[in-house]
Amino acid sequence: MVGRPSPSPPPVRSSVSTIRTIVRHAVAAALLVAPALAAAQGPASTGTVTDGVNDLAWQVSVNSGAFFNAFLVDPRPGVWEANSPGNYQWIGAARSGSQQGGVPDGAARFAYTYRTTFLGTDLASVTFRCAVDNVVRSITLNGVTVDASCGTFHFGALGTLSGINAGLNTLQFATAGDGVTDGLLVDFVAVTTTPEPASLALLATGLLGIGVAVRRRRAA
Repeated sequence: MVGRPSPSPPPVRSSVSTIRTIVRHAVAAALLVAPALAAAQGPASTGTVTDGVNDLAWQVSVNSGAFFNAFLVDPRPGVWEANSPGNYQWIGAARSGSQQGGVPDGAARFAYTYRTTFLGTDLASVTFRCAVDNVVRSITLNGVTVDASCGTFHFGALGTLSGINAGLNTLQFATAGDGVTDGLLVDFVAVTTTPEPASLALLATGLLGIGVAVRRRRAA
């Protein structure tokens, strides 16, 4: 009696080759988007780029005077939103947050302009939140008003920066205070990136390759 031929062993070599192909496509796709993510860091939250006393990423002007590096306000008034060192900290025009001639009456006798600059490479938008003592007069990005506001002492609702230039951008917060522990707190929560068209095409090619490899593997 002639026995039936044994079934052929599974194509191990072919399966391994297919898996390797899938991995190569996945790695290639990841490498395409990595440079865009690395470049699109967005602006620095207040109090995160410091020398321990001054904020090196934010400058401030008092009553339309010259700009200088803002200070980390210390000690922080207990009524203010708590600092989160490494993520965000309060800044002001003085280490104490107070100005000579300040009176704790809430009057807007001192005008402050806080500003920071950043590169907008591959940035579509930036989500942020902010707090102020005493009030925010305006928020502008490259001279265009941003439809957002800051909470008093504590974070307010989330705002969005859009219309970001691919090159250098200038973000400004115009505030006012009574001269006694005035300050600003800004936390950039998230960034949305926009890969370049060429990167999108290459990424699509990489993802298509993954799909083809998967279909071939299933058909084998």
